[in-house]
Amino acid sequence: CKNLQEIVLPNNLKHIGLGAFRHCANLTSLVLPDSIQSIDAYAFAFCINLTTIRWPLKVTQMPGNVFWNCTRLQTIEMPQMLPPTITKDGLTMNFKDITFLIMPEAFSAFQADANWQTKKLKVKE
Repeated sequence: CKNLQEIVLPNNLKHIGLGAFRHCANLTSLVLPDSIQSIDAYAFAFCINLTTIRWPLKVTQMPGNVFWNCTRLQTIEMPQMLPPTITKDGLTMNFKDITFLIMPEAFSAFQADANWQTKKLKVKE
């Protein structure tokens, strides 16, 4: 998938498997449908040009390595009212350079969650 620049995922997709989009070096942004219920480790690893992603509403766990080596990833939009659990799978990144856009009514829940206190959180306008 080295030449893949964009992808439209079906609205009935439930799962993104291990390393599904790994090494899609030209992929720059991705909107994941809210039908997705789980995303496996390294799903977007080495998508070096990925800059923005919208996390699916129903996914309650974020593998700590899901965006491994996505060096240009800047923003993850989080539509959830409750913060997903960040799991410690293998090589876990710290997300320190990524801004998480949080819904205004969910911001205090993200701030209170220990997994999210060290993350760069911003209220989505």
